[in-house]
Amino acid sequence: MVVGIGTGSTANHFIDLLAGMKGKIDATVASSVASAKRLQGHGIRVLDLNEAGQLSLYVDGADESNEHLHLVKGGGGALTRERSWRVPARNSFASPMTPSW
Repeated sequence: MVVGIGTGSTANHFIDLLAGMKGKIDATVASSVASAKRLQGHGIRVLDLNEAGQLSLYVDGADESNEHLHLVKGGGGALTRERSWRVPARNSFASPMTPSW
């Protein structure tokens, strides 16, 4: 299983949780240098997206949500990479930190 990881506080929490089960995944793909460093700091293997192929899952946070659970991503530096990472993922999960409605 290859897991794609986004960037930011939600992704950081997920990375920390993933460290406890790193033996159950083959590798990860990070959407930012910061996420890659955090993953590697936990001893989790990080691949380049071209090397990884299709991702089993992509996990990221969202900056805002409304009452219909429409999610809004921020415009940070990793946004283009984050969107590119979702395309090859079989499943994608985005979690807003707090609702905006």
